[in-house]
Amino acid sequence: MKQLVLLTEPIHPDGVALLEKEGLVIRIAKGTAEDILCEEVRAADALIVRLARITQSVLEAGKKLRLVVRHGVGLDNIDLKAATKLGIMVANVPDANTLSVAEHVLGSILALAKRFLIYDRAVREGNFQARSTIPSIDVATRTLGIVGFGRIGREVAKKCMGTLGMQVIAWDPNVSREDIEALGVRYVNSLESLLSQADFVTLHAPSTPETRGMMGAKQFSLMKKGSFFINAARGELVDEIALAGAIRSGHLAGAAVDVFAQEPPAADHPLLGLDNVLLTPHAAGASSDALRRLSLGAATTVVAGLRGEKLTNMVNPEVLRQRR
Repeated sequence: MKQLVLLTEPIHPDGVALLEKEGLVIRIAKGTAEDILCEEVRAADALIVRLARITQSVLEAGKKLRLVVRHGVGLDNIDLKAATKLGIMVANVPDANTLSVAEHVLGSILALAKRFLIYDRAVREGNFQARSTIPSIDVATRTLGIVGFGRIGREVAKKCMGTLGMQVIAWDPNVSREDIEALGVRYVNSLESLLSQADFVTLHAPSTPETRGMMGAKQFSLMKKGSFFINAARGELVDEIALAGAIRSGHLAGAAVDVFAQEPPAADHPLLGLDNVLLTPHAAGASSDALRRLSLGAATTVVAGLRGEKLTNMVNPEVLRQRR
């Protein structure tokens, strides 16, 4: 009997073609609600997950399930502890969208500094004098503070130093001073220190119990007056009401937000009514090129995992001692 790969949501056709070439049967779930996934996963040997939540109940329903592959980097929508306990391998695709997110951040910095949104709206409304009343700024020599110095944070640093000529500082409690300074980035020893020095702050931390809510009213008050905030990491890291308040008060000059605590955001979300906020629909890592790379990475991982090959991108290797 052919093995079944369940997709919680559609993926790029090149990834599907790779799976089919290996003789695997592909099925797209009828929905992402827990009860639907519990039914759909029963016959699956492997599961490719985009944004759907994979709970303990879904994993327990997958009686044949051997492998779950996250179509991306973050694992906060997968119950990793339950998967490990059940002997199910979990892997991700760590590098496929790094470039896309970094380019998105670079574009956000320029859009905020050059007031693209505000100028565009002003011209459409007949206000050509906006250039005199709403000044833009140059980013060269200004300071970018990077919170979280993993793959994406490092790529952002390279691009902003090399392309934009910015001064870059970084803070990450899990990365050594030597590793940060090796890239020509200045190390700071606390989040508070970074916030007080940066003209632009970009967030690239994972969602963990320690990082959720890490940016609140106190942290925004520590940022320089007239500075900008960018979040292309996870929405739950930020108190969005506090961010809106800091912008509305004039303390922050603006923000770019790609992720929200609740997606999509409610119609009365406080950030939606602010002109100097650039909002995007969790799209930083979803360029057509990134989606193709992600699908191929996820498909390659599924093929290798079902063949019993060693997975270099496996996040719970301890499960190999209890393979079911």
